[in-house]
Amino acid sequence: MDLPYAPMESKTPGGALEGFDIALGAALCRIADVECQWVVQAWEGIVAGLMARKYDLILSAMAITPERVKRFRIVGPYVTLDSAWFVPGDGGLSQIAPETLAGQSIGVQRGTMHDRYVTDTYAGIADIKRYRSIMDMQVDLNAGRLAAVFITRVVGQTMFNDGVRCYRTIAPSYPVSQGMGMAFRSSDEALAKRFEAALAEFKASTAYQSLVARWLSSSS
Repeated sequence: MDLPYAPMESKTPGGALEGFDIALGAALCRIADVECQWVVQAWEGIVAGLMARKYDLILSAMAITPERVKRFRIVGPYVTLDSAWFVPGDGGLSQIAPETLAGQSIGVQRGTMHDRYVTDTYAGIADIKRYRSIMDMQVDLNAGRLAAVFITRVVGQTMFNDGVRCYRTIAPSYPVSQGMGMAFRSSDEALAKRFEAALAEFKASTAYQSLVARWLSSSS
């Protein structure tokens, strides 16, 4: 997993892991009767780490895309989340469109579904800044060096509005939702099926709904 990406995964001031993905992973490991250990890995290297067998699966708010389905064995979706634009509350940007973003600096996390969406939609129109982490993007957003950022809605609501500035949320021109999945190496069919069965069992329980309500109530 990549940190921080609250409320999906982050650390408490005391250093303990918390978040929706953390709680979900713990539940699935328990149901699947396997012993699990979290490995922290920066997003830009998370796929390479899986292929190098540094860990056995990715559970880090990874959006399911056609390319990833071809490359990995994907289990999910385990939740679906909306994306949104975040702009400074005291700024003049009230609509997201090619004409309003022309020449503006906009931020995304490198290598994500948001990166692809913004590149496909606004390349050649806006100045797209790509960041290694959400924290790096937040620094420039707080400093006024970005007019807007595109990110998972609940993550922006949790992380950006916990900073020094307040931000307004603007929906994209058409809905951009992310079905989140767990990624396994294509060869690990047995392990993937074990977690697939565990996920089906857990999603059918009230414990799953309680998990969504606790961590994602503003986005579900």
